[in-house]
Amino acid sequence: MELTLDALHLGNEFESMTLRGVDAARAEFAGKSFYDCEFVGLAAMQVDLNECVFEDCRFFQCDLTIASLRGANLRGVDFRNCKLMGIDWSPAGGLTFAVSFDACILSHCLFTDLRMKETQITNCKAHEASFAGVDLRGANFAGTDLRDARFLETNLEGADLSTATDYVISPEDNRLRDTKFSIEAALALVERFGVIV
Repeated sequence: MELTLDALHLGNEFESMTLRGVDAARAEFAGKSFYDCEFVGLAAMQVDLNECVFEDCRFFQCDLTIASLRGANLRGVDFRNCKLMGIDWSPAGGLTFAVSFDACILSHCLFTDLRMKETQITNCKAHEASFAGVDLRGANFAGTDLRDARFLETNLEGADLSTATDYVISPEDNRLRDTKFSIEAALALVERFGVIV
């Protein structure tokens, strides 16, 4: 069932609905709850998603650049081909934070101190993103460009970065047991310790 902006303004809870192709500059999302909903082509830069609940929702080709997520609750949320630049995801990082990203732009995002175990971050661009203090055990970064991304006190045990590109991760400052690296990244780690290969 299609969700209109008028219905969005009037209601507080929505289930199994689709909001499609909307310029949401004037839409009011804050404090609303969405269950099994789809958002397609949503243009919502700097949107206020504070105190929202998104459970088992999907976002396709949406622009949520610099969205505000204070107190938001995201469980089972998939983002595909979305522009998500400059978002601070940390305020949405309760115990139930569970998201996946495919072919998204995550540059300049902050994921500080989040629990993102087994998260899928595939085919994304995450330039200068910060994963400081994040639990990324078992995460999959397949095909993701991590140029200048920051990893500090990050748990990457069992994470797969074997096809990710352009990253530098310090073994002294992060947990790397059973982490999968590309040959180039593994050589860079070895050279850091003065080993000549």
